[in-house]
Amino acid sequence: MDDQGMVLYPESTFIINCQGDACVGDVVLFKQRVYDLFNLGGRCSVGPAVGVRSVAGRIVNESYGSAKQQHTFTIEVLWSKGDRPLPPLYPLIIKGRNLYRIKTLRQAWADESERKRKLEEKHARGAQARMERRARISGNKIDNIRPMMCNANNVPGWQEKDVVSSIVLRFKSVLAGLIVGKHLKNLNELRAVSHAQVDVDRDPEDPAHCVVKITGTEHQRQVAISMLNAKTLCRFFANKGNCSNGEQCSFRHHSL
Repeated sequence: MDDQGMVLYPESTFIINCQGDACVGDVVLFKQRVYDLFNLGGRCSVGPAVGVRSVAGRIVNESYGSAKQQHTFTIEVLWSKGDRPLPPLYPLIIKGRNLYRIKTLRQAWADESERKRKLEEKHARGAQARMERRARISGNKIDNIRPMMCNANNVPGWQEKDVVSSIVLRFKSVLAGLIVGKHLKNLNELRAVSHAQVDVDRDPEDPAHCVVKITGTEHQRQVAISMLNAKTLCRFFANKGNCSNGEQCSFRHHSL
């Protein structure tokens, strides 16, 4: 269990029930059944549950699947306890219906009106996804239909797509192998989960470092960064706030 995470995000601060209506930016606390087996083909857990764990995390991304428009959240874990707890900064991918299966609580936002705006955007995307699915099933076409949104001044307007841009991060060269993985396994997973274009190369100005270029929307970049945090952050520093290896430690001592 991440004691430092529980100090920064104590359980007592999760006081608002958001079961059925969470959004990007929410810091949530929920319980999750733990299973022994996972069906890769069906992408679901199988067999009887072996326990329950509590997870506190920040929702950094949400999307609707192209096939069935199933709502999926990406949650950056802040702390976890119970059976088989997840490590800090782990990017947990969870379907909306599973997130809401057991009571979900959240912290209050500094500006709840901003959260209301994000919820409206989420609901509009959901309505659009369901509309497209119905059209695909019925064989009809929906051309140039996008849900109406309201801007900060409450003036109706079309929702704009996130702007695609790039960010370049530097890591110690010894971490390059961990980021890329054997036969590009970790790098391919990073690209598949985040839906961002991620490239790793040597730092031309400093052979002791490598550079990671992430190209995508804001949400895609956030998911990729969360996954890199989970891979490269020093566990001692993340859990205790210090590391006895100091500057000699190969892992990072700060979040990206």
